[in-house]
Amino acid sequence: MYFPFIVNPREQGKIIARAYILEGKLNRRILKQAINYVVNLHERLRTCVTKINGEYFEEIKPHLAVDLPFIDLSKHREKKAATKANEIYIKEGLKPMNFRVPPLLRTKLIKLSKNRYYFIFTAHHAAIDGPSLKILLDQLSNTYQELVRGKQPSSKPSRISFLQYEESFNTWFTKEKEERMCAFWKRQVRHSQVFHLPFEKTRYPRNFDTSRIRDYLLKPTWANRVNGFCETHGISRFVFFLTLASLLISRYTGWLLAQNASAANIRSNFLESDIVGNLGSQLFVYQKLKKTDSFIGLAEVLSDKIYQLLENKLYPVNLLIPLFPPSKDKNFEIMRQLSIVHAPDTRDSIDFPDVVTTPISRSTTPTLFRLVLNLREPKHGLIYSVHYPPNIYVKHGIDRMVYNLQQFTRIVIENPRIRLNQLPDLRDRKAASKPLKQSERNQAIMNLIEI
Repeated sequence: MYFPFIVNPREQGKIIARAYILEGKLNRRILKQAINYVVNLHERLRTCVTKINGEYFEEIKPHLAVDLPFIDLSKHREKKAATKANEIYIKEGLKPMNFRVPPLLRTKLIKLSKNRYYFIFTAHHAAIDGPSLKILLDQLSNTYQELVRGKQPSSKPSRISFLQYEESFNTWFTKEKEERMCAFWKRQVRHSQVFHLPFEKTRYPRNFDTSRIRDYLLKPTWANRVNGFCETHGISRFVFFLTLASLLISRYTGWLLAQNASAANIRSNFLESDIVGNLGSQLFVYQKLKKTDSFIGLAEVLSDKIYQLLENKLYPVNLLIPLFPPSKDKNFEIMRQLSIVHAPDTRDSIDFPDVVTTPISRSTTPTLFRLVLNLREPKHGLIYSVHYPPNIYVKHGIDRMVYNLQQFTRIVIENPRIRLNQLPDLRDRKAASKPLKQSERNQAIMNLIEI
């Protein structure tokens, strides 16, 4: 999956980036020491790729000394310093990782003013996934706290190496299983089609490099209603969101089809909860719809389908990448149309003593999908995120789509048995791109979170 980024280090790839405002008595020396300690705990972060006689091999460095670049913007007014820091954050999130030079992780500390800092943490998805990020941030927080108090860090390397994990996975993942999975997924996607939303531009570039990110925090009252709804009907919040998005896209396109790529994690099958590495995969959920399908009926079907895929271990859609190269088979492009992602256990903050930490939303990311709808469940509530390339969609189209998503949320909670053909028809191109009125903005059940 990551071979293009190994061969050409300038390729962007999938970058995971986080930024935090740190306010208080931050010790730069100890922060650097904590980062180095955590990086050296995990061989995946010390792994690089070397070329020997024309072939590529993984090499694990026994030890790394990691720098913590420091930029002092305190001479500027605080608002200007914050703007400059945001620009650096965006660039860091788009900057390629060089697989030949470890670690596959970068950090940067920017001083905004006295006792106020901007901390940037960036890594490649080949090295970490969502649960890995939580492990790293927890270990960084704990290590920093212990070093500040004059104690030895207590975090230890995983009981098995990532190489041992890969070997155990490869032992399980036999050729027979690979062929069974590939055959299953080829059958699943053979009738798929590329959908076009009515607020897409009629002409747009074939390749696009960056996407805009918008985060929306569900208001507490509505977060409680969603949680109560899911508990009452016995579905997960992810299935609620997946069903909602499937109906929304169907009403935009007129298609009686749900086809979504959604994240899956396979850690639970191997019990390595403390290993850092990319252990996830993708599910491709494909379901034909009927006009008479109710919201809750479809939610139950999708829930069963996801359970069956996981139960039968039919999740590694990444296997399809060599089978469906974009230049030869359009079916691969189908999987890049819409991604529905769920991050239930991602910790959105770090915890340093005498320091108040505020996570910063990233506004730009490398484009892997035409449209990503992301449900996150941090400590402070439910967040809907929308990732989209701005040069694909006409002005106001995304705003209108988010408004419709909120309206659908309101409608299905009030009437879970509502049928697909009873939901608003959204296919009209002019209406799909119309600016929101103030009265419509006042109906918002989500608040936009911006930098």
